[in-house]
Amino acid sequence: MNNINIKELIRDNILKLQPYSSARVEYEGDANIWLDANENPFGLRYNRYPDPFQCELKKVLSTIKNVSSKQIFIGNGSDEVIDLLIRVFCEPGIDSIITFNPSYTMYITSATINNVRVREFLLTEEFQIPLTVLKQNRENTDKLLFICTPNNPIGNLIPLSVIEQVCRLFTGIVVVDEAYLDFSNSDSAIKLLDKYNNLFIVQTLSKAYGMAGLRLGIGIGNPEIIEILNRIKPPYNVSQSTQDLVLDRLNYLPEIKTHIQLLIKERNLLYNDLIQLSFFNRVFESEANFILVQTPHYKELYDFLCSKGIVVRIRNIPPSLLHGLRLTVGLPVENKKLMESLLLFKRRLK
Repeated sequence: MNNINIKELIRDNILKLQPYSSARVEYEGDANIWLDANENPFGLRYNRYPDPFQCELKKVLSTIKNVSSKQIFIGNGSDEVIDLLIRVFCEPGIDSIITFNPSYTMYITSATINNVRVREFLLTEEFQIPLTVLKQNRENTDKLLFICTPNNPIGNLIPLSVIEQVCRLFTGIVVVDEAYLDFSNSDSAIKLLDKYNNLFIVQTLSKAYGMAGLRLGIGIGNPEIIEILNRIKPPYNVSQSTQDLVLDRLNYLPEIKTHIQLLIKERNLLYNDLIQLSFFNRVFESEANFILVQTPHYKELYDFLCSKGIVVRIRNIPPSLLHGLRLTVGLPVENKKLMESLLLFKRRLK
């Protein structure tokens, strides 16, 4: 259990910021004539500005995630949520974030864009958080610490017990990125929110929910953090079309869950096939919707797969991860085509 003073972590200029007030926020009551926002009165469904705080969508998500609407922030993809967190807590040229290697590199990209120093620690040989090293290398400028679980691109889980230890150890905000959690058997760190007010969870509808093209990210955490994120975000950061399409898709949760189970089944089948191929030095077990492999022939293999119309991702994140290819789990017919191509490549090596 902890009780960190969140306001002491927020940049002074952000605390003093008078947020932009959109036209619809200033109005209370019922109306059917809208002359406040300089919108075009001619048009179909989307001639009006969207709900700036996505109230209807948050209500639905709060039920799904079992949290209060006041604990939810909605962004234009989870990358916007990450970027805004850095803007809120990190003074450019002074403060720092902590990341781990290898992991999702967007944390570093967002920090660099905002002129925020990155302190990167190597994961252990088992690709877990190096708690002892972290404890011995704390700095007062550290404001955010990012944990990706399941970790991209490895695919392994960071146990909740470890996340708890980090929350107790770290005096800034612990950001847990759960983009791939729906493909695992792990509980969400949401269950820890009542114990740690410095814990913030980032999720997305791009992966398991199949809505990557709609760009909708979710932040879940202390209402004090949610309020400040709402204060600095662009006024209409999520379009009405996105809100409507997401709400419609969320009516089909049983179908979404069926698709998740099918992908998990395909992942396990693909893993069992990949470990039979001798040209892979290592095939990583995964709790996500991808499998990481390592081979000294990674460049040649990448080009060969491209020639077959199959695009995978090269993952070289030195020093911890070299010669890696990340293979997303596809439809059964796509995974079959991948394995056929890999077997052809194997024959070429002989």
